[in-house]
Amino acid sequence: MPRVLLAFLALLGSSTSYAFVPPPHPRSLTGHLRYSSRQNLVARRLLQDPVTTAADFLQNEAGIPPPSDLSALIQLLLYRGEESVFPSENTELHPLVIPLTKSGDEYTCLLRWPTPQEGAPVPVVKARPGLSGLKLVALSTLDLAHRLAAEEDHGQGREAEWAASLVNAYLPAEKQYVRGAVEKVGYGLERYLFLKVGSFPDVYKFLTEFHMRKGDQASALVTAEKAYNTFNGWGQPYMEYCKLLQGMKGRELEMRDAAFAALRTPLWTVADDDGDLEMVLNAAKSSREKAADKFWKLYEDERLQEVKQGKLPEQVALDRAAYLMDAALVGGNGIRSWSDVRPPLAELYREAGMRELADFVERYVEG
Repeated sequence: MPRVLLAFLALLGSSTSYAFVPPPHPRSLTGHLRYSSRQNLVARRLLQDPVTTAADFLQNEAGIPPPSDLSALIQLLLYRGEESVFPSENTELHPLVIPLTKSGDEYTCLLRWPTPQEGAPVPVVKARPGLSGLKLVALSTLDLAHRLAAEEDHGQGREAEWAASLVNAYLPAEKQYVRGAVEKVGYGLERYLFLKVGSFPDVYKFLTEFHMRKGDQASALVTAEKAYNTFNGWGQPYMEYCKLLQGMKGRELEMRDAAFAALRTPLWTVADDDGDLEMVLNAAKSSREKAADKFWKLYEDERLQEVKQGKLPEQVALDRAAYLMDAALVGGNGIRSWSDVRPPLAELYREAGMRELADFVERYVEG
């Protein structure tokens, strides 16, 4: 057995509250232990387990408290076959994400909002390298961990008991997962998740499509509308609403309004697929070129007149940071990846008085 893995296993008995506790079957240890080749990180963290590594990064470098249930989520993701990664492994991911695990070129990440709502949990997203948007997976780490445990049990997984015990350590008494709960409710997995676990965009999409297959257009519309009210601040549910309306006759104006609503959110929250973003832009009678021209102009405008009239320079800088990410996503000005965005974005956050966030964004920059 490699010395690195032996040292890793020795740490499993650590008294830290983020200790990695493997399932009874060793699948997630030997099959999915992966480390970055970046020497500066290897020297510092190679002998730590993936949970402690992520918790340390969140606390000391991202400036956000680690969710108490982070251990359960990471262990379940690893058990499901994802690989552990260092949180600063890939500079080409979106500047505001903290990678936890990956599968192929898709990373499961936490999102560090620039101005998070006080007391709100940290959302979980999927991200890919390159200039692509994010896909919202869950509004909290605990919701996703709870879901994974329910799926393991529903699929008659061999570690269903272990998965349930992991999650139940963090769930309140009234939400404890009991083996066989999905079958007992009797409405299928997706409805169980909707009723008993939490809010997930893909579950809303499933329910919307289910109603459409039944020919119940009214229920499909109600479900899609509930989604965009549930995932406040995200363009993704508006994009899905656009797609739904696209297949209905006489709904062109509503589709356009949904597209406008999507484009009022950060563009990187609208879609992780270029085709879906193009669909929204087209529905709004716009295009990638028009959007790029608009957002680059907004980013470059220092709004000196507004500052003279009393607008805080810090707010102007924060607005320009948002426009920079929008502009980068639709292209132009030589931007090839999110790596190119990090230095100017960090500078704007410094101008906004958000030095900790600026350091987090720029910490990934190599060289």
